Amino acid sequence: MKKLQWNDFCREDEFIHLARVSAPQKVSWQLHSHDFYECFLIQTGKGIHVIADTQCPLMQGMLVFIRPEHVHGFQVPARRLFILTNIAMQATVVERFMDRHADTMSNKPFWRKNGNPHSVQLNSHMQKRFDHLIDNLAWGKRSALDAEFFLSSLFRLISSPLQDETGSGIPEWMHNAMLLMDSPGNLQQGAARLVELSGRTQEHVSRCFRRFLDQSPSQWITAKRVRYARQLLDTSELAVSDIAYECGFENLSYFHRCFKSLTGLSPRAYRNQSGRNLGVL
Repeated sequence: MKKLQWNDFCREDEFIHLARVSAPQKVSWQLHSHDFYECFLIQTGKGIHVIADTQCPLMQGMLVFIRPEHVHGFQVPARRLFILTNIAMQATVVERFMDRHADTMSNKPFWRKNGNPHSVQLNSHMQKRFDHLIDNLAWGKRSALDAEFFLSSLFRLISSPLQDETGSGIPEWMHNAMLLMDSPGNLQQGAARLVELSGRTQEHVSRCFRRFLDQSPSQWITAKRVRYARQLLDTSELAVSDIAYECGFENLSYFHRCFKSLTGLSPRAYRNQSGRNLGVL
């Protein structure tokens, strides 16, 4: 059984690490453990989470918390697209955070010490809010502060299931405009289309994005375009240049820079690794 080591794939100044794994064909990831904490969200598809001698079903929207001592792996049905986002965190950062907030989190089972890994089923609105957290993290430096901000935001999301589904007080007009940007036609038109759909001024939209999402509309659009590009790279045979155009990038070099900045890989390298174990599971 393999034990993954944090220092084998993370920089010295990196305290939180992102990976997106896609399996378009039947895949079995061998049982393994690691010296770090992680959680993963099933973005698309269904599979089996193998935990020692136990098999647990995985489905879209399921968020699972893994402790270092957990021994686990994955099985994916043949010819079924399966995509997950994995967030690995240095053990000392998570343990300091949990100790600091022990009173608040005493009844929260997230990374519980006994039994199988804890899981939470996120609804569609919670998944979108989770994606916003990932977008913010992707723009960051992966510092200890970034890791703690992610942890506190994630636990607020999960601990407040009755919170307004638009999330964190986001105005309804802003939430509706963001949903409409899921349309490829709107996404291609970028921030100008977002402002138009919002019915507000560009300055007002910018202020609200900074306030509620801690990023500019342009940053949010870029991250959304890259996320759509990853989906197309995972699920289609379109040329990289066609994918860039489909996502709203008119300049191919700029598309490559944005994609690598947010994923750590070039579009071609990302496609080549699609369906393989990226070593963070």
